[in-house]
Amino acid sequence: MIAWFRNIQVAYMVTASLGGIPLAAGSVLQRKPILFLFAVLWIFFFAVLFSVIAQRKYAGVIKLMNEECRIAEYIEQTNKILNRCKNKKARNLLLLNLSAGYLNTGNVTCARQIFDRLMPFPDSARGAYEKAVYLNNLCLYHLLVRDFENAELALTELKKTIENPRLPQQQKNWLFDFYANRSVSLRMAKGDFEGAEQHF
Repeated sequence: MIAWFRNIQVAYMVTASLGGIPLAAGSVLQRKPILFLFAVLWIFFFAVLFSVIAQRKYAGVIKLMNEECRIAEYIEQTNKILNRCKNKKARNLLLLNLSAGYLNTGNVTCARQIFDRLMPFPDSARGAYEKAVYLNNLCLYHLLVRDFENAELALTELKKTIENPRLPQQQKNWLFDFYANRSVSLRMAKGDFEGAEQHF
């Protein structure tokens, strides 16, 4: 399965090299700015195209954990992709996904090590989303190690992050479901089961 990730990277490099770079060089030599603009659009178009293809392929890897409960295979595949990934933006998201895999197996040591490898979250919609996913995972980590005080702090910070105006409403709704689940889990861990049955 990992071969597709390498193939997408190679396909992008070849496409950019065969189309975008010669066009850019030609625009400089011929002093035709329109060719340079076309080269930039060429490279950008194929970067977006191959990014979308990679995301769809990785959705199959995520399905291993979320739908098929093949968490060990999910962790293995995500680790392989992470080892080949040079894109810093993609690496953070892969690390967050990997921490979720480890937390689902109860491996809090590896999850904690993953948290320490995360890059700072940028001040953007993507950064707010990644921070929310991190706080959700961090809350679960603290629940698993029975550190309820820090779980509550992570949960409070998660709620604040979800309210970030940069987040699209669809992501806010999805993240709020995580927040609600963690809130109920925290109450249950403290021995308060009221409303838990209706929630889950």
